[in-house]
Amino acid sequence: MTAAMPELSTHMPNTRQYLLDFPNVKMPEYTSFLYWQETEFGLKPVIRISHVAIRETADDAIVASKLIYASHYFWTGIELRALVPDASRGSGFWFVTVNRSRSDGLSGFTGRIIRGRVRGEVEKGILAAMRSTKQLLEH
Repeated sequence: MTAAMPELSTHMPNTRQYLLDFPNVKMPEYTSFLYWQETEFGLKPVIRISHVAIRETADDAIVASKLIYASHYFWTGIELRALVPDASRGSGFWFVTVNRSRSDGLSGFTGRIIRGRVRGEVEKGILAAMRSTKQLLEH
């Protein structure tokens, strides 16, 4: 999945390598941790385990989250969030978020019903995260 994400391959090659090689690589500019969560998603709750890598520099900030395990629906997933400075806006910046995932159990007649609900839950989650991040940054 990381090879299919030009955001990682082209613009963040060190982050890509760190996600691929973790825990066998040490990069001092990254802070990382593992966490688990249970989320209401689709037709039944999903238990997920993710690896989060954070890099903050004077020039930008990146948060990458890689799905390690999900009890169902998802095979794999990566979420990127970045603050990218924009000199034309003075001290302003762009907040960029990119999510990619692969899932199962979403084909056939039943899958069509579930797929719509899963897609809606993903969209709601992304919008809520972006609103929350915007509010925190504006304070």
